[in-house]
Amino acid sequence: MTCRNRIALVLALASSAAVLPGSLALAQAPAAAVAAPALPAMLQSLPAGRYVVDPAQTVARFKVRYLGVNHVEGTVPGASGTIMLDPANLETMALDVVMPATAIATQDGTFDDELKGPGLFDVAHYPTIRFLGRRLVPTGPNAARIEGEVTMHGVTRPLLLDATFADPAGAAPGAGLAVNASGVVHRSEFGMTKFAPFVSDDVRITITAVLNRAG
Repeated sequence: MTCRNRIALVLALASSAAVLPGSLALAQAPAAAVAAPALPAMLQSLPAGRYVVDPAQTVARFKVRYLGVNHVEGTVPGASGTIMLDPANLETMALDVVMPATAIATQDGTFDDELKGPGLFDVAHYPTIRFLGRRLVPTGPNAARIEGEVTMHGVTRPLLLDATFADPAGAAPGAGLAVNASGVVHRSEFGMTKFAPFVSDDVRITITAVLNRAG
């Protein structure tokens, strides 16, 4: 190795040593924390307390694909229940809603009888569907994810609902809460396997609800 090459090698090593500490510091610098979404504005304006489901303005809808092309759609009206809500302490949120499986209806009375019979909802033994909301996680200006569990056909499974909030039509601010929520359940997880695979396992649900302040 010539003298000139030795000098070049020493300079290169010195340059690398000078740059390395800064590079390590950059690589080891913690990522900036991502701020959690703020509590939906609609919820911020609500007084803490108990809110009761209005059955006349609350309905669950479901949609399931069959034969890979068409869909069956139906409703479950007549829900009842409550939510305990304190906007300043979301950890105390408790939602309990019960829907009558006996009220399930599509536009086909014969299929309604199938839905209510053995192999599907079996309403003679399991007349209700119950959802318990355990946690509310803000996801947007007027949106949140509701984490909980649903029980139907005698089986309980986790369920996530994506929800948006608004003032009920014609109600004074703070008097109540209008909710639109959606999610997906897999009927096989509840032992409801009749008509598989001709009827899809995935059932998309949407819930439109109004809850009025009870105190």
